Amino acid sequence: MTDERDGGIVQTFLSLGTDSSQCLRLFSRGNNPGCYVLGWWATFAAKEYIKSTAVLKQWSTTASGSSAVDVVVVNDALCKEMIRDCLLRRGASVEFYERESAGGPYVCRQRGSPGNITDFEASLFEFEEAEIQLLASGSLVFGARQDTGVLVGFTALNTTLRLLSYTEYVDTPQLTSLDALVAQTNLKELLLTVTLPPAAAGGQPVLEEDDRIIAVRRICERCGVQLKVSTLREVRQQMKSEAAAKGLGALAEILRVPEERLTLDLCPLASHAVENILGRIDAMDVANQHAFYLRRIVPSTYMKLDSAAIEALNLVSKKPEPRGSLPTSVFSWLNRCHTGMGSRAMRQWLLQPLRSAEDINQRLNMVELFVESPVLRDMLVAQVLRRCGDMDRLNRRLQRRSLALKDTQAFLNFVNVVPAALQVLGTYTGSQSKLLKDEFIAPMEEINEHMANLKTLIEVTVDFSDRNAARMNSSFDDELQELHEQLTSTQKEIDREYAHVLRKYDWNEKQLKYEYHSTYGYVFRVSRKEDRQLRSSKELITVSTSKDGVRFVSEKMASLSEQYRRINDDYETRQQDLKRKLIDSIASYLPVLDDAKELIATLDVYVAWALVVKDSPRPMVRPAVRDTRATAAAPVVKKEEGSAGGALAAGALKTSGGAGPVLSFKNLRHPLVELRQPNFKANSLFLTEQANGLLITGPNMGGKSTFMRSVGVAVVLAQAGCFVPADAAEVQVRDAVMCRVGATDHLAQGVSTFMVEMLESAAILSGATQDTLAIVDELGRGTSTYDGFGLAWAIAQDVVVRVRATLLFSTHFHELTQLPLQCAAIQNAHFGADVDEAAGTLRFSYSLQPGPCGRSYGLYVAALANMPETVIARAKAKAAEWETFEKEGIRSGSSNNAPDATVVRAVSAYAKRLRELEQQAPSETRDAAVQRLKLEVLQNALVQPYLAEVS
Repeated sequence: MTDERDGGIVQTFLSLGTDSSQCLRLFSRGNNPGCYVLGWWATFAAKEYIKSTAVLKQWSTTASGSSAVDVVVVNDALCKEMIRDCLLRRGASVEFYERESAGGPYVCRQRGSPGNITDFEASLFEFEEAEIQLLASGSLVFGARQDTGVLVGFTALNTTLRLLSYTEYVDTPQLTSLDALVAQTNLKELLLTVTLPPAAAGGQPVLEEDDRIIAVRRICERCGVQLKVSTLREVRQQMKSEAAAKGLGALAEILRVPEERLTLDLCPLASHAVENILGRIDAMDVANQHAFYLRRIVPSTYMKLDSAAIEALNLVSKKPEPRGSLPTSVFSWLNRCHTGMGSRAMRQWLLQPLRSAEDINQRLNMVELFVESPVLRDMLVAQVLRRCGDMDRLNRRLQRRSLALKDTQAFLNFVNVVPAALQVLGTYTGSQSKLLKDEFIAPMEEINEHMANLKTLIEVTVDFSDRNAARMNSSFDDELQELHEQLTSTQKEIDREYAHVLRKYDWNEKQLKYEYHSTYGYVFRVSRKEDRQLRSSKELITVSTSKDGVRFVSEKMASLSEQYRRINDDYETRQQDLKRKLIDSIASYLPVLDDAKELIATLDVYVAWALVVKDSPRPMVRPAVRDTRATAAAPVVKKEEGSAGGALAAGALKTSGGAGPVLSFKNLRHPLVELRQPNFKANSLFLTEQANGLLITGPNMGGKSTFMRSVGVAVVLAQAGCFVPADAAEVQVRDAVMCRVGATDHLAQGVSTFMVEMLESAAILSGATQDTLAIVDELGRGTSTYDGFGLAWAIAQDVVVRVRATLLFSTHFHELTQLPLQCAAIQNAHFGADVDEAAGTLRFSYSLQPGPCGRSYGLYVAALANMPETVIARAKAKAAEWETFEKEGIRSGSSNNAPDATVVRAVSAYAKRLRELEQQAPSETRDAAVQRLKLEVLQNALVQPYLAEVS
């Protein structure tokens, strides 16, 4: 690397404090392309991006040269890639530094963080990623504790959409609603503002983390959100002085409708949250004045989907999915949108399904319209959607006044799209004509009136005749017209001078060229072989010599070049003045452009979902969606001698009870698995309000988890307004889908896998209602068998009896299949398998059948994994041995006498000896000791009355 050490960069880098992987600092190279990267990030960039440490150089950090820092130069394309990865993937901040003046100190010109990408939006939007629009930062304030939970004030700021959302509500102790808000608003940063407790006598107040702060930390870790806990005083000090001085008064300047701020009076806690985040908005910036929308989030409007449910159902992917590969998330499967704004709207719809049956059915009507109208759908794609630019990006640049003159052509194209959409939609004459007119045609007609004026403005003022550049139309302004005429006249004089030199010095047009040089202005150029006349002439002045020839000027050409430069500078100055006025005029149409963008994006989503239905390899059906009933019958609790009801009727697994279905699916399929397995086995489900639970058993890999996930995905799709992959579907609106699926841990918080299970289960028990769909997969695996079984039994029973939520519960605890004997709200079902005992092989049926699974298939699944035969044989022997020992140790069911303390101590001693034997390595000695222990237990007179008879 040839770059010399820049002491100013080193001094600035060292003054910024600790070098950290949490902040990428880029330093400008002045007039040279690319940036300098120092320290940890220099080494990381060399290894991970450039793939070579040979590009690294070391700059000394002391005068003696005793210490040094790694430095690397990254080009502009790599800078953009690193910025994107930091802000969107790695959760790191980015800072860009350049000199304030020639030879001056380096100052930070741009600063971005995962939740605040304003300064880097231009670079990020080049990648056309749907997620960018959704990035937001949040503010959280806790109120006084209440008997029913925790009072919460929450705000989310999306600078790209210019949207400030807020809500105030009472949450559960586990903050389940906050978890859903963080996931659904796609927060990347969260500021939690707390109040310090009173200081002890003579001491300083100390911030102590209570259970609420701990719960917020766990939520942020699970969602990949950077959390900052600050006191109210610290927040006020960090705010920009203008915003801090005005407080909520700054809303009057930044809101597009200032009166909207009055609604905050009803939410005092949310008002504090809004005030704490206003420091991220410069109210004095003209681009931010009257540019933001204020919206109140009503939790009851959307289905609650927390991070656990979003991850368990694979709704969206945390990492970019390679193009051309099979989709790994429901979003990528559904995303057939033709515009970036449509993709972003679809992602939001998927994460925020509706809870109003009327609104859901309206969406379904639109999807059905485009499914049944292929000509209308194809015309919209060809004449409207493919002609749209990314209006999220363009509107944001317009709002920031950073729009290039050439970008106005994109606005002109979008303006022309609106009447094209009206013309296409006007061709529809089907049964949904009124809905189409009310939702799209009527609003677009009103928008089109304003768009006509915008179209005229752009066409009159901007000249697009040059494909390489756009200019202000000179005929639009008298001064610009005069300067344009002077430029044209000067250009003609330059042409005449060129012809004069050609004739005088006997060059032809192939030998002598004239061109505009960025440094010398208009010059002549000849090759080195043709410069004989130039060397002999005293009238021609050489200005430069290079490989491509010799550049020179005549006295008149130099004068004309200077004249052209002066006029052109005046022309550009005037053009920039007119451009600023034009951009301000176009910006006044932002509300109309935003409305038009939302309508086109919504059309894009409907068309995309219709394309998914059309191209599905197997039928997708419109679900019948209805609101929840005001009252529901309580579940019946049976006595132990009862039996679990359940029968297969018309291909659907039905529960007992005469109420209408809560969930009903016929031949339901999982869309992602079906893409990979065309012969995917479909299954059916029928649950009612009185019998609303299913206890599913069966072998590993038998289809339990896939079936439960397919039900969860189908409910989300239905309430988002999309068709579902089934032959028939009926859904009673669910207020939440809550999941306890998979085995993960949170090492950063010191939370084990089992603790994660318990936290998610506690969230279900405290946050679920009778309108919730709860999916629990193999609960209780992270502890002892008896503790796990007890917890699984109690949790499943509590969900269906007390909470009365709809429950899908899979388990390998076969003893749990006795639960339906006590509770009619839940019934047994299983996925079976066929075993070839002679060959020792297993074949899954993948078919959901009534009743419990009759046996365990763990050893056969282990054999499918190519486990060594010796290990399988040993496992079978030990399983048989311990199963016999367990039966011999069961207390007699006919004995009603409770054991006294002596018996308890004896049994405890036997248990201790048994555990010690379990910890020993397998050997004949250990096996003999086990047999002696069994014989001793059987012969113990104190324990013998409590043992069952063994046949």
